Amino acid sequence: MYRFALEDLLPPAGTRARRQGRAPALAVEPLLVVAERRLFCAVDRGRHATRRCKLPSGAEVTLTYGQYRAILATHRNQADRAAAFSEFHELYAANVNTYASLYHGVLQRDWFHSQARDYKTTLDAALHGNNIPPAVVENLIETTKAGTEPLRRYHRLRKRVLGLDTYHVYDGTIPLVDFDRKYRVRRRAGVAAGVGRAARPRLPGAACARDSRAAGSTSTRTRASGAARTRRRCTAFIRTCC
Repeated sequence: MYRFALEDLLPPAGTRARRQGRAPALAVEPLLVVAERRLFCAVDRGRHATRRCKLPSGAEVTLTYGQYRAILATHRNQADRAAAFSEFHELYAANVNTYASLYHGVLQRDWFHSQARDYKTTLDAALHGNNIPPAVVENLIETTKAGTEPLRRYHRLRKRVLGLDTYHVYDGTIPLVDFDRKYRVRRRAGVAAGVGRAARPRLPGAACARDSRAAGSTSTRTRASGAARTRRRCTAFIRTCC
């Protein structure tokens, strides 16, 4: 049961990182991951701050990601969806070099990780944590490519039902049925507090304290016995391997 978890803790003997003294350089890898994520978030958050878009129907919206997705899912006018799609992706085009540099950094980080830890490819490095052979992913890709016809047929059906002359990416989320009813949600301040009080009945002070101590001691004994069983299993496995 614990064989893979224990074997995964120890690196293979004689890896390239040990032979060539690269182990200290691996400490930089987490910093690269954090830096790239922060850079992407900083660029992505600032793109839609003040971006206004006027739709062909006359509505003017601030094109945040949420508003963009709402337009694709609720505006039945194809011209509105096309305008929102074009305007939204122009923001990416304006920063295409920045995104290309970030993606290049991600590829370099993954290549560094695979080479420093002696993996054949970046795919092998990504799948090692779950012990998945690369052939599984390659077979998944080939199977997906071979089974795309039902999805294509579904989108041809959508085009016909929606009555569109042309069908684009931004037409894939609009509902086939024209249903635009909105429901109002009424909130009451005491509802949540009342539910909480009903779900947690009060006990007398002494009884409440006694039950708390009993529950605490029971959970402590359970954790201790579970830890003891885990240590015994690990010890037996190590003896078997040795």
